[in-house]
Amino acid sequence: WEILRRRNALRLPVIAIGAAAAIAIAWLVPVIFSSDVYAYAAYGEMARIGLNPYARAPAGTTDALLRAAQAQWVSTFPICVYGPAFVRLSQATVSIFGRFGALAQLDAFRAMASAALLCCIPAAYYAYRGDATMRLRAAATIGLNPVAIWCAAEGHNDALALLVVLIGFALMRYRLVALGAGLVALSALVKAPGIVAGAALAIRARAQRIA
Repeated sequence: WEILRRRNALRLPVIAIGAAAAIAIAWLVPVIFSSDVYAYAAYGEMARIGLNPYARAPAGTTDALLRAAQAQWVSTFPICVYGPAFVRLSQATVSIFGRFGALAQLDAFRAMASAALLCCIPAAYYAYRGDATMRLRAAATIGLNPVAIWCAAEGHNDALALLVVLIGFALMRYRLVALGAGLVALSALVKAPGIVAGAALAIRARAQRIA
């Protein structure tokens, strides 16, 4: 963190390269799969074959991907708690990579999460207010965060939801207020905490009107 306190110590490409290297190292860890990734794939598979991902998967299913998710979760995986946008993205992912097998489908979710975290670096830079040094610190705090790197390598969808929020705030900062605010609100269609970002945006806008 001492590096982040030094003026002109970092540049955006350096942060991105460092984050990419850290993610690549995390990918090499032999045991890293999160059970959540199996659930993501199962939700997409349920949507693909016409089942409701917001309900329990039927017992005794013969679908290989659903059976793998059930085995990973010991008995059965939880009901989907994510937004319809993420379910559709999961459906597209398992459909595209289905011909390559379950491992490729799971790795596709990991790759998306890793790419999303890398994209969060410039998004945070342009979303954050302040001088270049402060914005670089914001980008580094997200992109070089060990917990965020590990979660992305495991395939968690947090970086995807955060990326949508950051792009929304970046658009607002560059005077595309309606588009940016709409994107922040729509982040809830990926993951429910996006509602918090939308609420914070509404509170801030109200405070500015009152002031």
